[in-house]
Amino acid sequence: ATTALLRLTADPQATVTVVGARISQTRVTPVASLKLPPGSYSVTFRSPTFGAPVVAQVEVAAGASRSVHADFRAAEPTVTVR
Repeated sequence: ATTALLRLTADPQATVTVVGARISQTRVTPVASLKLPPGSYSVTFRSPTFGAPVVAQVEVAAGASRSVHADFRAAEPTVTVR
């Protein structure tokens, strides 16, 4: 496979922007499977209920599937990459 998959989720729902070498896309969570070329991406979640965005750096290999989840329910939001 020449593409990688990213699954993007957030609690509560958020806007997520994925930026890489040849791509920049903004969606609203949940995103079940975003097909991307393999590479390194910056994933930024923004919630209307919380001021600061949370950012994760994600590496995806060809044929791989990764999940990124942002949790805005706590005082300090967290982002998890699996």
